[in-house]
Amino acid sequence: MTSDPDGSYIKGHEATVSIEKELRADGFMGALGGRRIFAAWRSPQGIESKDPTFTFAVQQPTTLRAEWRADDSMPITILSALGIIIIAVLAVFVLYSRGVFRSKAAKAELTELEKAKAEIERLKQEQEEMKRPAKRRLARKKKPPPAKTETTGT
Repeated sequence: MTSDPDGSYIKGHEATVSIEKELRADGFMGALGGRRIFAAWRSPQGIESKDPTFTFAVQQPTTLRAEWRADDSMPITILSALGIIIIAVLAVFVLYSRGVFRSKAAKAELTELEKAKAEIERLKQEQEEMKRPAKRRLARKKKPPPAKTETTGT
C-alpha cells in the first residue's frame, strides 16, 4: 500500500509504503502454520528500511521491493510432534502385544492356564502308556496257538 493510490509523487514530497509484517506462507507449509515475515524494503541502491511502514522523501523515480524470510518453525514443530506420536503409538502397540502392560492377575491366570495345559498333556501321556500294555495282553490272548506239525520218519 502506498500513500498515493496512483503511486506517483512530486519531487521533494514524502511517500509512505506499508505492508503486513507477517503473511501466511503458500502451499503445504502455509497450511501447517508456516509464515513469511517481512525482512526489509529494498531498492536498487540497497536496503532502505527494515520497518514494514517506511516514509521517505521522493528525490527520483525509484522502485521498492519487499524482502521476506520464511518462518517454518510451526510446521516443523507440528510434523515433529506427529512423528513422535506415531512412534509412541507403535511402541505401546509392540509392548502391549508382548504383554508388558498385563496386570499381575492376568499374568497369574496365564501361568495357571499354562500349568493346567501341561497337566492335561501329562495325563494324556500317562493314559497312552496305560493303554499300551493292555493292547499287548489282548494281542497275546487272541494269538492262535502254534500249529502242531507231524513229523514222519523216513
